[in-house]
Amino acid sequence: MGGECDSKEEMVDLTPTLETASALSGEKQGSSMMVEKPGIWPDSRPCSRRSQGSGQTAILVQECTSVFAGLLNRYVKFPTGLEIESVKRKFYSVAGFPNVVGAVDGTHVKIQAPPDNEADYVNRKGYHSLNVQMVCDANYRITDVIAKWPGSVHDSRMFSEGILCQKLETGQIDGLLLGDSGYPCRKYLMTPYANPRNLSEERFNTTLCRTRVLIEQTFGMLKRRFAVLKYGIRTTPDRAAVYVASCAMLHNFGFEHGDVYGRQTYEDDDMPQVDNQGVD
Repeated sequence: MGGECDSKEEMVDLTPTLETASALSGEKQGSSMMVEKPGIWPDSRPCSRRSQGSGQTAILVQECTSVFAGLLNRYVKFPTGLEIESVKRKFYSVAGFPNVVGAVDGTHVKIQAPPDNEADYVNRKGYHSLNVQMVCDANYRITDVIAKWPGSVHDSRMFSEGILCQKLETGQIDGLLLGDSGYPCRKYLMTPYANPRNLSEERFNTTLCRTRVLIEQTFGMLKRRFAVLKYGIRTTPDRAAVYVASCAMLHNFGFEHGDVYGRQTYEDDDMPQVDNQGVD
């Protein structure tokens, strides 16, 4: 996946990743297979600095990410029952916004120009991407992820066609999501006033934004840990979606095992360009 490494020291050792995947999936690869430290992460350097080997590295990465993505529903799940009340209390403690069960936003993950429907993947900033929607709780855990949409698709469409939106509309989830102005305001989705007219509306906007920023901080943690999400993924859109899902799963897995990155908001404009000459 990408160009050659500059030195032997930069070769990627995938053994810990394979062991972690094997342990998580309950599979065994030999009688002595054990993983003592679950917080072991795959290499997160940009694609251009990874070793292609003889194609074996790419195959191993695909196998690992397929295992991780298969565990998505176990580690990335929306709170239910008593968990929701705990989530609401935690969100309320941030800035006093009541009844919040999640913060939602989209982020673009760069990909190479795909051979099919190429124009659909060009986002408003002019590069090819997947538009990825995520929801987080007040502890920066990802509770919902959608990674299938081309970069030209608007955030509001991603949300409105998702299962989470349907559950909120039908009352299966009791609570509010907080979003930015890219989303429509609904009884279950609060967005800021575009032009606040009084002090009450200004306070509403301030409280909402102070709470909603948690999803931006979650993106920052995710893209610091897995820099491939920041610098770009040299593969097909379908495979890129699997990589995104795998990173979301591993992000939450890390939280469960005490492997946590510090908060950092992330600006999409800070991303270097990816070579768009084709798909590896």
